[in-house]
This record gives sequence, C-alpha cells and structure tokens, in this order.
Amino acid sequence: MSGGLKWAINIVLGDSNLAEEIRYMKETGRRAAELQIEAGRKSRAVVLDLRSRGLSVSEVAAALDISRGRVSQLEHGRKLATR
Repeated sequence: MSGGLKWAINIVLGDSNLAEEIRYMKETGRRAAELQIEAGRKSRAVVLDLRSRGLSVSEVAAALDISRGRVSQLEHGRKLATR
C-alpha cells in the first residue's frame, strides 16, 4: 500500500459464544508465543551455564533430554530449524 493508507475489516458475529472462543484462541496463541520465546532464552542460558561448568555437549544433552545438535544450536545462539 502506498500513501500510508490503512484498511480495517470488522467482522460482527451474532454468536457471542463463538466470538468469545475466537478471542480466547487469539489470546492463548499470543501467550503461547511469549512463553516459547521465554523458554528459548532460558534454554540457552541453562546450556551456557552447564557448558561453562565443564559439562560436555553429550552430558548437557542427557541432562536436558535434548539432542547434542540442539545443545550446539543453543550454545551458539542459533534457532531451531523450521520445516
């Protein structure tokens, strides 16, 4: 879009239960995304802490129940590959 025009579409549902379900779904999805970001940060911090204490990649992987490859990704700040 050019010229700074913005569009808004409002959908009015006659079914208040359905509208509430949609609102709840959106809010739950937003919270899940925030928690996923927080979990990623915490995972990286824990991996770095364990590695700094001298644990091997294999030991960290076993302790956290993740693959050695995932430990390396977290240690080097890389995101999990998406399909």
